[in-house]
Parts: sequence; C-alpha cells; structure tokens
Amino acid sequence: MASSVELTDSSHSSSLLIQLNEQRLRGQFCDITIIAEDTKFKAHKNILAASSPYFKEVLSEESASRQPRQILELPDIQAKIFSDILNFIYNSRLSVPSLAVAKEIGVVGRRLGISRLENLDDPLAEVKMDSPSMASPRGTLQPCLLAGFDQSVQPQAGDPP
Repeated sequence: MASSVELTDSSHSSSLLIQLNEQRLRGQFCDITIIAEDTKFKAHKNILAASSPYFKEVLSEESASRQPRQILELPDIQAKIFSDILNFIYNSRLSVPSLAVAKEIGVVGRRLGISRLENLDDPLAEVKMDSPSMASPRGTLQPCLLAGFDQSVQPQAGDPP
C-alpha cells in the first residue's frame, strides 16, 4: 500500500519572488520592455499581468493578435513613479520619501488597477511612522510603510503635522 507525501514550503512564494526580481534586475528571461519618460524597464509579462488588470488586458490583446509586443510605452507616467511601482510588484515593498510621492503612486496604481496601491491617493489614507529609526536626521521620511500593509509608520514627536 503506497502512502502519500505532502510538502508545504511556506517560504516558496517569497523565494520565488526574490528570484524573479533578481532575474529582472539582471535582464534575464525578461520578455517586455516598458518605457516611461524615455527610461527603459525590463520585466516579465506574466508578472505584470498577474499584478495588474491593465497589463493583463494589454498583454492579452497582444497575445490574441499573435504579434508579441516586446515594448510597451507609458508616455504619461513618470519614470520614478513607475520604478517604485515595478519594484513593489516584484518585492511587495514600497518606500516613499513623502506623502506627495505616495499619492502620485496611488494615482498611477489606480490607473493600473493594482489594488494594494489604489488607496494611496486617498486623502483619508493613513500614513504612520513606526520607529525613530525611520526618521532621517533632516526630518524627511525614510522608508515609509503605508497603512494597509504589514507595518505602519507614525509621525515622530516634533515632526510637523
């Protein structure tokens, strides 16, 4: 009588995401180039499509036409904002220097349909600082984890409201 074996690796998904991000950063196995403000970003279509309804639709239309798209231009998205979003897609972390940048990311996140980023442009979205080490000596925000994510960031005593 054969017995079955079941294996669950709780770190598999995060390990896989790390490997995919490393491949992206090295340009390995990337099958699309996204252009924002004349800056080129290499990426994997399947990761983009899994992360964004916008990319899923655009890349599905391309698939149906049997003419694979290797370049996708996003002319009205700032390169820095797209870079932050792409990094979030690949490593599920977002660091922003200010609330204004967070709101810009939220606007673009909403356009791309990335649900975890959509509420960043909401004026009622809460941003808190978590520890004193998060504040820089000049008083600007360092890596800032936004409400709704694993941790939060709260203002420090003496920070302007």
